Amino acid sequence: MEYSILNAIIYDFIWRFLPSMKNGALKPIMDHCFPDWIMWKTGRTMEDVDRQTKELKEQWQKEENEAIVEKFEEVYPEAKVTTHDEKTGAVLIEHPPDGSKAQDLLGGAMEIRSPWSLPEDK
Repeated sequence: MEYSILNAIIYDFIWRFLPSMKNGALKPIMDHCFPDWIMWKTGRTMEDVDRQTKELKEQWQKEENEAIVEKFEEVYPEAKVTTHDEKTGAVLIEHPPDGSKAQDLLGGAMEIRSPWSLPEDK
């Protein structure tokens, strides 16, 4: 829904800085500007709610990814396990070299695993 930002600012200014006049001569102006202020204030509040929701979801995803990494570290204690994909929770597992000349030069085997590929008993 559209609103006049000017009306919203006028209402907010009178309400904050001229409180003694809001029931007097400026009441008709405030009555006219009030619906625009409501729409503006609601929009600002919902933007803040959206920001907080996004932050919470990111925090929960990070905590979930950390828990997944810990579970894979239990299954592969000798390997280095890190998060590969933040959204899906996939992990990158870097195994230590097995002693062969190629792996001594290039490093151990690497694999990417999804969280649901974890054995059931873990």
